[in-house]
Amino acid sequence: MTDNAAYQKTLQHWVYYLLSQFGADKLSANLNEYLMMKWIDQDIVDIALKIAQEMSVKIAPEPDYEDHLGISYLFIQKLMEKQVHDDMLPPFVENAELTQQLKSLFDDDLKARFDSQVQELEEIQDQPVKSDVELQDVDIEAKQKYAEIEDLRTAIEVKLEELRPRIEELDEKKNRYEIELKEQEENEIQFNENRALYYDESRNFEIKREELDQLKTDLELEKQEIDNQMLEIEEKKKTASFELEQTQEELERAKSELQDEELTVKKKQAEIEEIKNGTENELVELTPKIKELDEKKSNYENELRAQEEKEEQFNSRREIYDD
Repeated sequence: MTDNAAYQKTLQHWVYYLLSQFGADKLSANLNEYLMMKWIDQDIVDIALKIAQEMSVKIAPEPDYEDHLGISYLFIQKLMEKQVHDDMLPPFVENAELTQQLKSLFDDDLKARFDSQVQELEEIQDQPVKSDVELQDVDIEAKQKYAEIEDLRTAIEVKLEELRPRIEELDEKKNRYEIELKEQEENEIQFNENRALYYDESRNFEIKREELDQLKTDLELEKQEIDNQMLEIEEKKKTASFELEQTQEELERAKSELQDEELTVKKKQAEIEEIKNGTENELVELTPKIKELDEKKSNYENELRAQEEKEEQFNSRREIYDD
């Protein structure tokens, strides 16, 4: 029994080669040429033409017309289960969907019955005829067998026609899958852009927060310095009070110096208040941005979860499609 899968792959490969060399218009003439040379029979011609109807092949830029007979002879030898290495044949990538669709043309059960009918017919024809009556019986039986063979061939053709809606359905599913894949890629691109934008805004926020922390630290240091100066002023007040008992002149001078220092301190306090107010204003201005960043972060997490759900749905659909 012929290896059904290998047989149909070889025949599909050969038809692909002939289409790439001559085109669909000249395929029938080429097959008839091989038929006249008795390299193949009519069954192979019929099946090859049906396979060609399901294939879309462009003619090669530089067809190899000179050696097409030799290449076709190798294909025919391989169809006859002769030893032919694949390296001797032109390159070919098998179409898995087309192979599955054409499987009914080589249905194991129908082919087994077909081979069985042919074998029985040959056995009947090879039997010696002893009389005209027996010869007539054999002839009638042979015609019946031929009729059964034709019925089987018709059944094969009917099955091929039944496959056409399935082929169109597969093409439609493939187109839908490609559209969904393209949409998924666009969504991933948009998602990556949003994520990059969020990361940039987060980095800017961190920088601002670090600047505010540094400003706060500087203010604490200045406040500490002012406190130290206030302590010094208090010490000077005590000293001035002690010296006041000794001399009024020294007291007035110390008082004048103290007033000057107090004015300086008040100026610094005013400056500190301005800085403090400016810092509080900046904090007030930054509060909406912080809330906005928190909201964007929440939206990003929601988008991330939605994206993961879409990816799970997409993977589920792809697994269903693959099945």
